[in-house]
Amino acid sequence: MQALQALQIADTDAYIAGDSFTRKRKGTGLPNGILLGKTLKRGTNNTVHVLNTPAGQPSVVARFPRVNSDTRDEEHAQWEFRHAVLAARLGVGPALFDAWYTRNPNPRQRKGLHMILERCYEDWHSAIFDDPTGALRIADTIGNVVSRHFARMAGIGLFAYDLKASNIVLKPAGRIGMTWINLGASRPQDASCAEQQPSEWLKSNLDHRTVFSLEEANTHFPNPLKVTDYVVSSEGHYFTPTELAVDAKIIDFGCDFCEYRPFDRPPDRRQLPVLDAVHRMCSTQLEYTTVLRLTMLILLASNIANELETRKVHLKMSRADRNRINPFHNRMPHEKAACTPRTIGLVKKMLRLPDLKAHLTHYNGRRNNGVKRTFRLANFTFPATDEPSPAGHGY
Repeated sequence: MQALQALQIADTDAYIAGDSFTRKRKGTGLPNGILLGKTLKRGTNNTVHVLNTPAGQPSVVARFPRVNSDTRDEEHAQWEFRHAVLAARLGVGPALFDAWYTRNPNPRQRKGLHMILERCYEDWHSAIFDDPTGALRIADTIGNVVSRHFARMAGIGLFAYDLKASNIVLKPAGRIGMTWINLGASRPQDASCAEQQPSEWLKSNLDHRTVFSLEEANTHFPNPLKVTDYVVSSEGHYFTPTELAVDAKIIDFGCDFCEYRPFDRPPDRRQLPVLDAVHRMCSTQLEYTTVLRLTMLILLASNIANELETRKVHLKMSRADRNRINPFHNRMPHEKAACTPRTIGLVKKMLRLPDLKAHLTHYNGRRNNGVKRTFRLANFTFPATDEPSPAGHGY
């Protein structure tokens, strides 16, 4: 089979109009030599499966539609594909290796959009609740990476608002702190992973533990890394978040919660309830970009804060640690301090738009869907100071 390569699409409309996007495929539709593996995640619209690829191929996953997927509608599938291509091109979303739309389903392919994507090994929600100690260490890094992603997206007019911790996926960047332990599972094709055989002690402890101290690692791990904690995934990787270079990607650019409109482009045939309204409110490209970036930050920060508050009994963390594990909590006061009163006013108007209000209600509840409570959850307040807040800056 040919080596899997990331799609390089200059003209998305031409690709959709061609044969590649809608060509009928046999079986699961996967390229020859690639086998469908276990199910990793199951969402409302899609399921994500591991793909077993031959040696030398990149580690990838398949995202297949579920029975009631919104991508059953061909136009919805086309728009989500456009958004996924844009995100991959910007480097904010996983690399896209293949995509096709199934019009006529068969027993192994449902109707809807199918995609083969770069594999990421964890999401931020799982990191917080399964390994809070490790998540605390990389929270600032995640905040920096995701903030840069939002700036890139806003710069071209790509706005996503289904933003939550489980839609931020993580993968180690580079070779730091990655070793593969042979637990009987298929080894990922990652050149930076050196294969090792685990000791009997490690095999028995992996049944009920995922975090190990440096002393345990030095005693029982093969070729231990000089770090303070080890985290072992069920797939057999062990690594530490202390010095780990982590990359984060944003996923889920569905038609119903992602819109694309550059500031200098006139309205097209598809109505964009959020971006068309924001475009009318903003007078300059800079204002448009700033409002989109801030709104995405506020939506994600408030969502994570609300989830940490509602599930604090399971976390057993102090309020200070819960604030630290939210990558945006300490960043938001500085974001607000850099805003003009007009910018804050535009963000408030944007959060009151029906689509964003529905998003806030869905994730944070009716009690917390107002602008004031959303700002409070996101910690979008002025930095603590002995001086009074500047007049006219709102909350």
